[in-house]
Amino acid sequence: YATIPGSVGGAIRGNAGAFGRETKDALIRARVFDGKEERWLANDECGFAYRDSIFKKDRDPTTGHNQYIILEGEFRLEKGDEKEGTKYMREILSKKAATQTLESPSAGCVFANVEFVPGTYDLKDPKRGNPTDAFKREVPKAMIDRGVVGAGWMIDNLGFKGKTMGGAKVSEKHGNFLINAGHAKATDFVMLISFLKQQVRDQFGIQLQEEIQLVGF
Repeated sequence: YATIPGSVGGAIRGNAGAFGRETKDALIRARVFDGKEERWLANDECGFAYRDSIFKKDRDPTTGHNQYIILEGEFRLEKGDEKEGTKYMREILSKKAATQTLESPSAGCVFANVEFVPGTYDLKDPKRGNPTDAFKREVPKAMIDRGVVGAGWMIDNLGFKGKTMGGAKVSEKHGNFLINAGHAKATDFVMLISFLKQQVRDQFGIQLQEEIQLVGF
C-alpha cells in the first residue's frame, strides 16, 4: 500500500486498498473501544465491503457518533523475498507517479469506483442509479466484464479534467483526484464534488459516492 496516506485505524475503517488488494485481506482482528469496554472484533465481524466497514456505519443512536474507536489492528503478513518486495513497491510507486497527481496537495481518490454484476450493466447497489444509453455506448467492455467502472474514467470521459471551482481543481492526470490549485477552501472542494456528482448522474445515470469523509458539511 505504498503512498496510501493515513493511519492503521483509518485503513481499517475505510478498508483502504489499491490495485486489487484491500486491508481486509491481511487483517486478522481489530481491537476497539465501544464506549464501555475494549474488545477484539474478528475480521468477519468488521462488516468489510469495498471501501467500507462497520466502523463507517455503526453509530450510537443517542449521540449519532461512531460507536467504535479503533485502537489496534492485528495483521497476517505474507513472507517473501526482501529484494522482490522492494522491487514490487518501486513498481507500484512508479505506476502511481505516472497516473496519479502525487506532487500536489490532495486527499487521494475522492469517489469510490462503481461496482457492477460482472458482464452486465446491472449495478450491484441498485440505489446507485440506472446507467444511461450514453454510458453503455462509452464504457469500455473490459470494465463491464471486470465488474468495476472507475469514477475517474467517468469524470475524464465527460471532459472535466482541469475543471476548477475556486482553488479546487480536477487533476489533469487523474479524474478522481481533486487538488488544491492554490489556497483552496473546503467549500471549493465541496462545490466541485457536488458539480461532478450532478454531471455524472445527469449524463451517465450513476450516483457517485465519496470515498473520503466530509467533516462539518
